[in-house]
Amino acid sequence: MFGLIICFFLSLIAGLLLLTVLLLAVVFLVPGENQTLLDAASALATWLLSALFMAVQAVLTAVSYYYLRVAKEGVGIEDIAAVFD
Repeated sequence: MFGLIICFFLSLIAGLLLLTVLLLAVVFLVPGENQTLLDAASALATWLLSALFMAVQAVLTAVSYYYLRVAKEGVGIEDIAAVFD
């Protein structure tokens, strides 16, 4: 479970780094001259950040469910997979 928390914070740091790059692009590009480039960079950064957080959230949900099920019922991964045999 601790590894999941570490992965979440690493993805958060990566997202903040991406946001920082976007903000630096906003500062160094004059909005009047390169508005199309600025809009494209903003859309790309928003899409990448959203995709990153949605992927991390999906993995955290699945792994948390597994650990909660093991803790509650004592059912391991082999027992869950045996249902499909």
